[in-house]
Formats: sequence, structure tokens, C-alpha cells
Amino acid sequence: MSAFASLTTVTRIAGIAAIGFAVAPHLIAVFTLAEQVAPLERMGDAMTLLGSGLIVGQGMAALAAGQLAQHHGHPSAFLLTCASGAVAALVAVALVRPGTIGPYRAAPVPEAEPPKVAAD
Repeated sequence: MSAFASLTTVTRIAGIAAIGFAVAPHLIAVFTLAEQVAPLERMGDAMTLLGSGLIVGQGMAALAAGQLAQHHGHPSAFLLTCASGAVAALVAVALVRPGTIGPYRAAPVPEAEPPKVAAD
């Protein structure tokens, strides 16, 4: 029996929750950055491209980390994860222009006329 199969369901759920707690801030930061940088009229395109890129990137990373773990052990897969995080941070620092990120901006909402009350 493998080590993973011997874990209890509660331990597995706790492990998955821990991964979620680690990934959630990254996703929030990435989508917030895109929301701040992309033009409002292209927001749907920006979010679609970002979501697709994340899925493709996660698939490629899982493939690479799996191959590294299989052929060189789990420490090499962990090193790939750490290196990827460092590269992502460096790219964010290098590519985000000063003054690009500001306070929350919402699409303008037209003024609504107050509802008319019918006279009885």
C-alpha cells in the first residue's frame, strides 16, 4: 500500500485545503492586477485569456514536476515550484509599471430615474 493510500480522508482533505490556502492569494492577486491594468471594455477578454493561461500553465507545470519527481525525486519537483514562484514574482515586479495600479475603478453606471408612482 502506498503512503498516500494509507492517509485518512481527513488528512487528505486537510492537505487539499492547505494547498488551496496557498494558491488563493496568488489567484486573487493575479486577477486583481488584470482588473486594474486591462481596459474596462476588454475586461472579458483579459479574464478569459488569464484563466486559460493559468489552466495551461498548471498543466505544463504538473507535467514537468511529475517527470522531475519520477526521475530525480520529490525535492527536484519542489525546487521547480519554488523557482517558478520566484520567476513569477520577478516578472510581476519587472513588468508592472509604476502608477498602473490604483484604487478600485468601476464601470460608470448611468443615473437612474426615480420610479414614478401611479396616482390613485
